[in-house]
Amino acid sequence: MQRALATTHTFLFVGFGEGLADPNFGALRRWMGELFGSGEYRHFRLAKRDQVTKLQAQHTQDERVYVLDYGEHHDDLAPYLRSLAPPKPGSGRAPSSASTLPARLPPRPRCFGRDEIVEDLVETLLAAPPPPTPVLGPGGIGKSTVCVAALHDPRVVDRYGQRRYFVRCHRASSGEGVLHEVATTLGLPVSPELGAQTLAILGEAPAVLVLDNAETPWWADPEGTEATLAQLAAVPGLCLVASLRGRQRPFGLAWRDPITVPPLATADNRKVFLAVAGQDFEDDPRLDDLVMAQDGLPLTTELLAYLAEGEPDLAGLWRQWTEQRVALLRREGSAADTGVEVSFDLSINSQRTTEEARRLLSLLGVLPDGIAHDDLGKLLPGAGAAAAATLRKVGLAFDEATRLRVLQPIREHVRARHAPQPSDLDHAVALDAPQELVDAEILGVD
Repeated sequence: MQRALATTHTFLFVGFGEGLADPNFGALRRWMGELFGSGEYRHFRLAKRDQVTKLQAQHTQDERVYVLDYGEHHDDLAPYLRSLAPPKPGSGRAPSSASTLPARLPPRPRCFGRDEIVEDLVETLLAAPPPPTPVLGPGGIGKSTVCVAALHDPRVVDRYGQRRYFVRCHRASSGEGVLHEVATTLGLPVSPELGAQTLAILGEAPAVLVLDNAETPWWADPEGTEATLAQLAAVPGLCLVASLRGRQRPFGLAWRDPITVPPLATADNRKVFLAVAGQDFEDDPRLDDLVMAQDGLPLTTELLAYLAEGEPDLAGLWRQWTEQRVALLRREGSAADTGVEVSFDLSINSQRTTEEARRLLSLLGVLPDGIAHDDLGKLLPGAGAAAAATLRKVGLAFDEATRLRVLQPIREHVRARHAPQPSDLDHAVALDAPQELVDAEILGVD
């Protein structure tokens, strides 16, 4: 009976603590994952706001079970459930509209060194009409932070009110999947008319929609995702923002010039660390070493700062960093698809990253100062320039003056997990120039 219901209905699990792990429901969840793992339909589980992340980590993506936040307190559950019920005939109550629901935005983030970028995005959101806007940069650089900070700007709140939506697309694998993620944020139940309902509600009044990690569905389903983005951009009064890894925008929209989020300046990244770890470490002699080793990447800086909590000083953390590097930042109990290394690998293993680009990236992993543009052809004959262009587009490399470089945390991950092919390494060592290619200490060879 449970399997029959799961085939024809959407489940809403209410009041489950550890109950979904018992043998009965555990078997059902495994069966659902095996049968429906590649589908777009989903089931839901209600949880208090402070339990959402923990409970979501218990469900694999194949299960298609998504945890929804019903409120901060247990007393919020009953009103939430009542709001889902259709009106009774003759009650005079109008059907609930997603436009009246709270936006459920992430909280206002700590945001250092991004004032000009946030202001640029805010001015675009306030334009008449606002153009579709891409926010670009490598993974972990702070694109989401910039977008959420702009959504909390008082001027944006005054203009859009509750109709400010932040939709995470990292689980979507197609254009249709993007619409499902938007519909979930709007609180719409699954139905054959889900796409049309979503577009209709977004068009009821001015709204701003941020699609975070939009590169995930775009890389998996370019044409389908571009078609969905075109549909959303055509909704009257809707301001569409898409954050994407890399430096490339989806085809087909009249995008404004990209808002590119650069690495943080050392002074601002220092503030990120101290905001998490505490001001007691402000004069610690190892603070600048730890911060500079993150090469302006705020995500790794923040995760490293959490590890400093409770420590008497930063000497021990510095020793751990020199020994483990990015592997140190694995968070126990976090979801399997949210780690720093997984974030880097999403770009490395994407369909848009060619084999030649991966070969070049592996070599850059052993070159701390990158490679001169003029030497790309020597490093990968016949493929160096094209491989470099691909790495730029997916956000794994950037240009600094006349050199192609990789941010240090990404480089450390590549060096540890994606070593160069022996033939490529031998070729690099055999080159006459540049000198850094034959530095045995850098390359780690005899």
